[in-house]
Amino acid sequence: MKSQLNILGALFNTPVLREIATQKIYNTLSEIWYPTIPSNINTYLDHIVKPTYLTQALGLLNQYGFSINFTFDINILGGNTPIRDYMSDLSAADIKSLKAKNIIYMDQIVSSDGNYLLSWSDVKRNNNNNYSGPIPAWYKNLTDNYVLSNNLRLIHPLNDVVCDINRTHKSPPTIPDVTTPKSQWTIHWNNVQKQVIFGKTLTQETDHLTSISYLQHFIPQQTHHNNSLTPKKQLLGLVACKGCLLHSYYPHDARPTCVIAIRTQKLLLFNIFKKSSFEHKSLLEFYNRQNFVVAMKPFHTFRHIAYEHFIKIDKSPLNTSSQRPLDAVFAPYPSLLSNNIDNHIDHALICHPDLKVELKSCAKQLESENLLTFYTDGSVQHIGTTHSISGYGWTQVQPFTPRVNFSGSTVFFPSSSKSESMGILTALIVTPFNCKINIYTDSANCITIFNTRMQSGVASPRQKLKQSNFLIWDLIFFLIEEKQLLVTLHKVSGHSNNLYNDEADLLAKAGAHFIEPIIVNHKFFVKQSLGFISWNRLHVVDRNVRKWADNVIQPLIFNSMVNNKALSLIKQQIIDGDIDWTFTKEWLNFNDQDVPCSAKLSKQQGSRIKKCNFIYPTIDIQQRNYPRLYPIGSIPCIECANARDDNTHVGLCKEHSIHIKNILIRAAHDLHDLIMKNTKDGNSILEETIKNISLFNTSFVDALPQSHPGYLLIHHLVPSDLTKIFNIYINDKKLRFSLFSKFFSTLMSSIDVLIWTRRASLVKQWESTLSITKNKKRFYRKRHKKRTPPPPDLGAPDHNLSPSRHYNSRHFATIPYYRDGGFNDNFAHIRWTTSNYLHSGHWTTYRDNIGFNNIDLFLILQNSFLKNVFDIR
Repeated sequence: MKSQLNILGALFNTPVLREIATQKIYNTLSEIWYPTIPSNINTYLDHIVKPTYLTQALGLLNQYGFSINFTFDINILGGNTPIRDYMSDLSAADIKSLKAKNIIYMDQIVSSDGNYLLSWSDVKRNNNNNYSGPIPAWYKNLTDNYVLSNNLRLIHPLNDVVCDINRTHKSPPTIPDVTTPKSQWTIHWNNVQKQVIFGKTLTQETDHLTSISYLQHFIPQQTHHNNSLTPKKQLLGLVACKGCLLHSYYPHDARPTCVIAIRTQKLLLFNIFKKSSFEHKSLLEFYNRQNFVVAMKPFHTFRHIAYEHFIKIDKSPLNTSSQRPLDAVFAPYPSLLSNNIDNHIDHALICHPDLKVELKSCAKQLESENLLTFYTDGSVQHIGTTHSISGYGWTQVQPFTPRVNFSGSTVFFPSSSKSESMGILTALIVTPFNCKINIYTDSANCITIFNTRMQSGVASPRQKLKQSNFLIWDLIFFLIEEKQLLVTLHKVSGHSNNLYNDEADLLAKAGAHFIEPIIVNHKFFVKQSLGFISWNRLHVVDRNVRKWADNVIQPLIFNSMVNNKALSLIKQQIIDGDIDWTFTKEWLNFNDQDVPCSAKLSKQQGSRIKKCNFIYPTIDIQQRNYPRLYPIGSIPCIECANARDDNTHVGLCKEHSIHIKNILIRAAHDLHDLIMKNTKDGNSILEETIKNISLFNTSFVDALPQSHPGYLLIHHLVPSDLTKIFNIYINDKKLRFSLFSKFFSTLMSSIDVLIWTRRASLVKQWESTLSITKNKKRFYRKRHKKRTPPPPDLGAPDHNLSPSRHYNSRHFATIPYYRDGGFNDNFAHIRWTTSNYLHSGHWTTYRDNIGFNNIDLFLILQNSFLKNVFDIR
């Protein structure tokens, strides 16, 4: 997965690969048959037999919460409701048929009001009758399961239909400027008379996107006086108008008495009955030899279609630059070639409009200067917690120039370097063109990054993507080049009683508390990049994403591990934080050998992992794996015979209680001596502290309670009660882990000898009575490969039957570590990783503090403008 992040980053950010990447994007759209790249792309891959590379890579990234934030709008226009979202039961053959007919939106096959499904003949006519063959299965599915009655009324109408759809049929190679259609009947809405206008097209004068149509005006007439007929049953007759106020001059033909000229983008067509039809003949008596035609639809339907088209035409994607609120925020900028600072502020930053007004005001005050001096500073508070805030500030102090100050806040990956670089960025964005600038900062890191990039010249795309906060620095160097600035960074000592630096520090600390943050708009770099990697549908991961991916992968693996059903017995201890996972990991990786790897070390570590995951080969697991060697039914504990012999019973057996008490008493004494020898803070309360923690409580009667921390200890899980002593009295981290490993190794050796090894010896004696040997287990698969397993004992209750394994031969290469049906929250890792994304700090810090509780991680964005920009579900 990490390699795919690097490959996609290079693909979308390398200029020579731009055309290839663009083609791959649109190939993916065609492959999944969806108007844009969906955030949950894996739900659209079920029909694809051999997906292309980009489709597979996006599916893999999606499994881990990654996606691509494109810098350009890749939406296919022409509708608002993708047919794949409306119909969830489309088969591969259905999608192949939709592709052949170029139907991607429901808007293409419904009425203009979104309430009715068009008949198949109307669908064909709207696409110039390009469809051949029988009615497709997907359309029959619509008529059978998605409409209410024979009039094709939709069960779930469309709320916002795009009427003005560019049909995707093949256009003729050349379009004449003036055409004369034959028997083309159209309707239009006249907003002055509030009525529908009927007409027969005489000629059309085409001019790029629109055309002027000259229509012979026809007037509708009521043909039935029978009140028992509904409006839909009444035939609509049309006669030529003899002349009215709508008449326009028409020089090509003098025969029509009333001609209307209308400029349109799309004609609303309708059909008429032939003169030989029953409908036309039934009205001959009514019109008494007068020339007339009969429309195929009733008057009220035409009136509704014309009016709906009139009121919705401005909502068409052909007439607006965007359809969604986010697109309005990220609208493409018109041009950066003009020397307009306001363009940079408007399109390079995402923030509340009031902040942009403030920045423009600062720029206005400095627009006539050619030498400026800034003192910048950054401030980060409570970093590594869910209450972290980050701010920056600067002051312009060049003599005989306007004194200008600015401060603000930022979000995502807070750090002192990011705050400092945002201060430099906002200072440069308000400076005028062709200006000399001196910037004083106490950030040596920012000065190093600036000087390195200035001296190295042009950096490769991959080098830029590996740099932390690369969006900020890319914008800084873009402004320097675009504005022809001469910038010099100077180091100033922090907190050195420098008046200007102290003022910038106060501005930065105040800015950190601002509710409205400022971030860089990644779509500003549309000319340099096609897209960037993002996390959890939030903003861009503007750092070395390959390294940062560990903050995604490791929490996912850990969350999958604790969701193991075998750990359900200690569910409450996991949720309550009774297990110290950091020290547990330290113990599982502990190596007391003289070599870094050996067979003995692998055996030791494997045994620890099996015990802490409750998958150590106890009798129930052996019975499952070798059903022909072990008796059928539930096998009781070899020591107490009161419960089934399995991993959960180890430690709870009453035969273990005396050994557990002795181990805990001796461990408390050893821990006290170890702490006293290695700390100066040891005092009389240490012994009392050790005695009062739950781990060393030996007052239990009979068997060890499952809720006792000693139960975790037996299964090689480190209780939090134990590590509290080390955290309180041993301040040095390296010494703390060294002493813990020494103490815990001795403790676990006693547990293994008195409980696990003793138990294994008794089990081996019991197996020998059944003639179960090591060789029989070794060659079991080979000997019983083609034999059917023995029949189950019908008299035994279900809960006594040994568990059976179920295998699924199909392997999904894109699915990461995940266990369906886990007892805990399958998405806890999302909160841990998002906490790192929002507040920095290692993900394990949030795991140990947040655990599996649902908390509001996005409190810092809830009341800000960015809440309307990003998906913070």
